[in-house]
Amino acid sequence: ANNWKNNTNRSIDMDELKKNTAGTPYFDDKFKKAQLIDGTPVPNELRYNAFSDQMEFMKDGVTYEVNKLNGLKIKFPATNTTYVVKPLIKDNKETLSYFNELRSGKFSLLEKKSIKLTGGTGVNNGLVNNTGQSFSPLKDELYISTNDTLILIPKNTKDLSKQFSEMGIDLGEFLQSKKVNLKNTADLTALFYFLNKNR
Repeated sequence: ANNWKNNTNRSIDMDELKKNTAGTPYFDDKFKKAQLIDGTPVPNELRYNAFSDQMEFMKDGVTYEVNKLNGLKIKFPATNTTYVVKPLIKDNKETLSYFNELRSGKFSLLEKKSIKLTGGTGVNNGLVNNTGQSFSPLKDELYISTNDTLILIPKNTKDLSKQFSEMGIDLGEFLQSKKVNLKNTADLTALFYFLNKNR
């Protein structure tokens, strides 16, 4: 469980960055009621900052971040969305990251939504912001999570079949008979339902 008393104050830098940058670091900037996956209510409404990869809450007019702990699961009942924290290796560095859990089980289907900062060649003279900085969404990434391992879902079914065959699982027939499109979330959800039902 999260120790809410130990959550730390957000840096002023992030608030300044939001003021001086076009766009938004949020896919949804509204704070919503949340609960831990065991049903324990969270004392504050939360929102996900896809730029800083943090869950935020507001208290006394100040924005705070939730402690990011491996395995932490936060559910937003109003949108039926669940975020889970997993270790992610990018550029040879491991960091804890939030993922949207689309399907849970021995094999989980996770979605990583991110926003990056682009531009930044001009200057802000105090009257007009000419920095040209803006928050820009990145392409969503889909991952397989099993046994504390994250595998980025490849672009084609042949590579996916190969990844699973290395785990001793033959997906060839299912992928072919169902004509699974790896860009279609509904197809992937059906695939993960099949995987979890038959394992």
